[in-house]
Amino acid sequence: MRHSFASALVAIAMLSVGASVQAGEFNNECTTALSMGKHIKTDCSINETLKGKVYCFGNEEARQTYRKNPEATVAKAALNAMKPKGL
Repeated sequence: MRHSFASALVAIAMLSVGASVQAGEFNNECTTALSMGKHIKTDCSINETLKGKVYCFGNEEARQTYRKNPEATVAKAALNAMKPKGL
């Protein structure tokens, strides 16, 4: 009985963790970093929604920078996302 209860708790914990991870624009890269031409993958746990789209950030500082001018940051990130990595 204990084993099945513990297994159930583990399963619930795993579902809870999985539910908190977002699927964001730019393949979950940091939007602020991408706006500066840097490709930094995130888990999208720090994110913002703009016009129905989720944008991810590598840290709180990147999110605060984005908040100063979200539309311009997204526009620059979109341009850089189209460029091949390493250029």
